[in-house]
Amino acid sequence: MICILKDAIFSDALLKDVKFINCQMDNVALTNAKFNHTDFRGSQIEGLQININQLQGAIVDIFQAGYILQRYANVVVKAIDE
Repeated sequence: MICILKDAIFSDALLKDVKFINCQMDNVALTNAKFNHTDFRGSQIEGLQININQLQGAIVDIFQAGYILQRYANVVVKAIDE
């Protein structure tokens, strides 16, 4: 991990052109935060405190997208061979 931000609070923040790449971001509070080209790829985001409708402007990797869909939108994500 490049950065450890576990349990950090970024509520109500404007995060523009920020790169949280390969960070430990478990349980980070992002309530009411706004994103503009905010990159979370490769970061651990379990327990992220956020509403799915806030994610506009965020950049995530495929694994994070699956986690977000399952946790915040109640969408089941499975590989085709499952």
